[in-house]
Amino acid sequence: MEETIRKYCANRDRNSGFYADDPDAEVGFTSMGAFRGFKVHLGVNQIGAALRAKITKGNEHDSPHFPDLIVESKYILGDKGYDAKSNRDAARAIGAVPVIAINPRNTKHKKPRKCKHERLLKKKRYIVEQFNALLKEVLSNCWKRFKGLEAKCSLLYSALIAININVLWSLLIGAENLREVSRFWY
Repeated sequence: MEETIRKYCANRDRNSGFYADDPDAEVGFTSMGAFRGFKVHLGVNQIGAALRAKITKGNEHDSPHFPDLIVESKYILGDKGYDAKSNRDAARAIGAVPVIAINPRNTKHKKPRKCKHERLLKKKRYIVEQFNALLKEVLSNCWKRFKGLEAKCSLLYSALIAININVLWSLLIGAENLREVSRFWY
């Protein structure tokens, strides 16, 4: 079983003003630039079921939340926001092989390092990207209406329960992989 850790930034439209009156929203940064809002950190298994989730303010770094998201599995995949020795050690401590993308800002080498299992990371990345797309679709019409971290948590966990019910239902009727499970999502 592989677990993929991924953050989902709740509001990337920095000019929208959606969180101007939300006291819990903070300015954070992603590869796409600055945003004001929240981050959703997810642990997703190989069939697209959310195993663990955590919501944080936008200005919190991803890496410290990694240990809260992992569960026992053979491989644990993560994006470069989780690139830290402590996270690799946390994965090894539960008997998993850490497959975490290398963040070039964390290296002292002039030539960028390659992730040991880069092929696996590229091959399985679509799972969490597909889950993120689904989560954004489920939350799109109601995410902006709720203010505050507690309200966002309630909304997020309700959406994750609904998605996981769909995943379980599809598995009960014989779906064996993410492609088969995903046809029940829409």
